[in-house]
Amino acid sequence: KALIPKGQLFLTNVCIESGSNSIISLLRKMDCIITIQKTRICSFGSIGKINIKKFNLVGQKMDCKPLFQYIRQLPSMIILVSFAKGQSVFRSLDELRNEMPSYINQMLKCIDIIGGRYGEMPDGIVIDGINEYDGFDISKNYSAGLNAACAVAGLKCNGKSNIADDSILHRWPQFSSIINSVCNV
Repeated sequence: KALIPKGQLFLTNVCIESGSNSIISLLRKMDCIITIQKTRICSFGSIGKINIKKFNLVGQKMDCKPLFQYIRQLPSMIILVSFAKGQSVFRSLDELRNEMPSYINQMLKCIDIIGGRYGEMPDGIVIDGINEYDGFDISKNYSAGLNAACAVAGLKCNGKSNIADDSILHRWPQFSSIINSVCNV
């Protein structure tokens, strides 16, 4: 949706539990109009439809507490704010520095590769967003979520981008067809 700010994006068969929607909180802070409709319940919780309408890519502050609700969507959120105007701040990420390799360092390395600017704080990161980036190459297989978020970032860039896709395709075998259904690559 961030690629084409005007128009609407409909997502179906999506988990709509509060623990899986931290990116929805970020989008709402960006004045995004989002409607959520519950369609059924499964063993993972409520499932439904999400309609994402026009929003404004402006830097935001996020306190990522509790961290377990943010960890899976954090790569997408980091890439999203990389294309926002102004600074974005993510706090309460200090636990991620203890992992080996550091998950924060992996995300910051990807921001560095795509040409973004960032700063570090003891408990988080600050990202300066800009409107346009050139293409980039990521030859390392980071986590599936991080490489997939970078693949989406590549769609927003002006130049050609290459992203290692082993971890992405292992997690989401249909990732290429999903991207191709949204745009021409």
